[in-house]
Amino acid sequence: MATAWRKVKNENDKNFTIQNMLDIYYGKSNYAKYDNSMCQWNQFVKDFCEDEKSFLYSNKLKVASILWKEIRDSKKEKVYHKELLDKYSEKIKDYQK
Repeated sequence: MATAWRKVKNENDKNFTIQNMLDIYYGKSNYAKYDNSMCQWNQFVKDFCEDEKSFLYSNKLKVASILWKEIRDSKKEKVYHKELLDKYSEKIKDYQK
């Protein structure tokens, strides 16, 4: 819904109605497609930061982004798991405290 609202505001769409919003909600309209990748990234960062091993890194966001890029570009599920720290240790070693 937020995606549709941003599109309406950015395009100054004065013809957009509550019915349009309901159609989007019930899947009858693709006025503004929802981008799930942002939610996946947000959850990935949250899970990484909650991992006790993330405290070993000085720049958590940078490390999370390096790991995310590896997962995002793969066919693997787009979720954080501790094994990523070992698997990509060479790429993130410069950020260890």
